[in-house]
Amino acid sequence: MSDAKVSDSKKDGRLGCEMLQALYDFKATLAKTLSFNEKELFVLYPTNKKQRQWWQVVNRKGQVGFIPSNYITKIQVSPSQILDFVSACEKILAEEHKASGDSISQERSDLSKHLASIRKQAEESQLSSKHGPPPPADFSPDRGNSPATTPHSVPCGAVPAIGGAAMLPKFGQSKFSVSAGNKAKTPSPVVPRRHSSLDECGRKVQNPKSGHWDSSNAFQETAANGVASSADSLSTSASQSDSILETCWPTVDSVQAYQILQEVRKHTSLNHDQSRIAVSVVLSKLHRLLGTASCPPVDTLLHLVSRPVPTPNSALESSLDARRLDLALSELTKCKDDQQQRSWALYEDQSIISEYLEEIASILTNADPNICRHVLSSEQYQYVVNVALYYQMETRWDLRARVLKVLQAMCVLDGHIVSILLASVLPMELARDMRSSACNNARLVQSASLLTTIYSMGEAMPVPHLEHVGRDFISFLLAILEGENVKEMEQSIRGESAADLLLANRSVSLEQVSESFFKLVLAYNLQWRPGTNHENLPNETIEALAQRSTAKLFLEKLLLLVNREEDPIRTLDHLPVPPHAVLKMIIDVLLRAETAALLYTNDTRVLLDISLRRLADLPPGDQRRRVYLEMCRLVLRNTPYSEHEHRREDLLKCFTRIFCEETEASQPDQMLVREISNEFPNYFKR
Repeated sequence: MSDAKVSDSKKDGRLGCEMLQALYDFKATLAKTLSFNEKELFVLYPTNKKQRQWWQVVNRKGQVGFIPSNYITKIQVSPSQILDFVSACEKILAEEHKASGDSISQERSDLSKHLASIRKQAEESQLSSKHGPPPPADFSPDRGNSPATTPHSVPCGAVPAIGGAAMLPKFGQSKFSVSAGNKAKTPSPVVPRRHSSLDECGRKVQNPKSGHWDSSNAFQETAANGVASSADSLSTSASQSDSILETCWPTVDSVQAYQILQEVRKHTSLNHDQSRIAVSVVLSKLHRLLGTASCPPVDTLLHLVSRPVPTPNSALESSLDARRLDLALSELTKCKDDQQQRSWALYEDQSIISEYLEEIASILTNADPNICRHVLSSEQYQYVVNVALYYQMETRWDLRARVLKVLQAMCVLDGHIVSILLASVLPMELARDMRSSACNNARLVQSASLLTTIYSMGEAMPVPHLEHVGRDFISFLLAILEGENVKEMEQSIRGESAADLLLANRSVSLEQVSESFFKLVLAYNLQWRPGTNHENLPNETIEALAQRSTAKLFLEKLLLLVNREEDPIRTLDHLPVPPHAVLKMIIDVLLRAETAALLYTNDTRVLLDISLRRLADLPPGDQRRRVYLEMCRLVLRNTPYSEHEHRREDLLKCFTRIFCEETEASQPDQMLVREISNEFPNYFKR
């Protein structure tokens, strides 16, 4: 209804009736709420529930529901407009009554009675406006608590507050005004109760001035009481739990939060962690837009997705990722078992197998890790064994490269898979493939990367594997790392075309090959340590180094990582944690005089500098202190330290400081310092 029509009704001298008018558009998102557009009209509908920010109303379509109180204002309308509104509602109710075969629900029957009482009230108001006495001279329609009808503007992108009018002025503040000289009063709280239609809207009140029973005043009083109750309740504490909203909020738990993450992943290209972050960002933004409003589902979901959401047991097998992964692995197993197709290809299956492998790799990388582990661990990891066997049976490198990608993703997920692959024929097959493709950089890097992952946990491989992945294999790696020509390179050229080699070597440089081989040697060396099956066997890595006259590039890379104290092998988070691969390698090199002789004099000086710096920084009880003390002892023992005695005084001060420490955690370090001093008295006892 426009403001012009309101003013016209006042100019005609008729006593107006109150209706509710929408100030803004609103889109309903909750049950029992109504959507509406700006300037849409409503009449108040009685309810037996206490209200704070939501009023129950009837719109022109005869729909009953709740609307936010800070989205509407009271206006004065003529009785004829009330009658027109009621007629439109009653017409819709009559059509519903006819369509339902003369049966009507109790709710619609109550609505019909309520509309009838409003009609009767409006007709009586219309009659009293014609025959009643003129208003007093000092009467003003805008006097008292009648609201302003000018809508408030809403900033672009603003969202109304649902727990209090944070974005908009509250009723009782800017919307209600008092005449000059009168003190503003807070209306006493009136709790609307469900009465009969006559009690609520058809109640007649005698006008003391006119002597007439003024039903218009009764209607206005009832509506005003309802507005006053809601306006007062806007300022009440948000801790009250009997609001109508609290009966509408759904209960949200971790299962539903997980389902939301899965839906986001299903309809986007995001992985599991990215889906959780995306949902968290959206909920955080929504929480900020709501301001001080209370929205329990949003708050609960935001709390749940702020950390990894536990995987429900039902999702381990029934989720889309679980079904897809199981199907792809089953189909790949069928391809492995199809002996006739492998011996004599009856059809082109490379594109089909490629799709299976890409699907498996994608799921293992992006899906929930718990789901992937559950599928892979079924039947004692039979799927993992099948994929490893398929690599051995497959001869096409394009498919083999995809299998390596799948196996790499499997190792990241589960430490048991690393042990299974270590005990399988896969390491021997990878070593054989590397030696037969020594000029194909891409193959070398991919194969070395998976072998490094398999050896990175420090678990000893079966002793029979040493025949194929032993000293000769390490010598092959060191030769390529140092840039030497080996016979394997010449032999591999015969098996590959020049075009294939050019394409493979264009994408992967020799520096990448050298770096991957260096990491592989470090990971391979982790097997020879106390507590493993190779404890009493000669260290094949050190034996291969001892046979060389130089290892310049290898030792340069090693010293660089010792200085940084970085471990490029530690890429898996599985337990138990293996030793530091770089520190173990440098200690193993220094243990034998033959390999320690590969270090230049400047290299040993750098090692002493690094050790002294670390010993000064590390606290008592840190296991690395013993490593650096042992490094100092081996430099003194197996290198020509007497020729330069680099930083001897600093070593003496460092040992004295450690020896004088009084903490219990320092005792193992003090014993080692005493042993070093007794072994080299000429340096420390003068």
